[in-house]
Amino acid sequence: MRVQPYFTIESHPRSATLYLHGAVSVSGVLEAIRQCERLPESVWLLRVELSTAKPLDSGTFTVLAHGLRRWRETRSGITDITTTRRDPADPFRAARPGVRATIRALLERRDRIVAGS
Repeated sequence: MRVQPYFTIESHPRSATLYLHGAVSVSGVLEAIRQCERLPESVWLLRVELSTAKPLDSGTFTVLAHGLRRWRETRSGITDITTTRRDPADPFRAARPGVRATIRALLERRDRIVAGS
């Protein structure tokens, strides 16, 4: 029997996305968070994509929330959880460039703070 992976991590120099797939257990979330903690120190924005995961039970979601809080505190970073896929016809889709601009501004501010240390 072949086991399908329950998470995938896509990483870039400053940000990463954790994709959870299928039925994810507490142990699966713990392993995913462990892998996220091994990301390079330059990564300070972590997105979590749950659109292909089955709904998490309350215990699993609590473990995920705690792991993300710990990750965010150790890196002085930002985490974001997405639970559904965006419809291209979504009227709020136009607001996304504003969010990107905010994240870009935060990245630049962080770079200036780190460079000034």
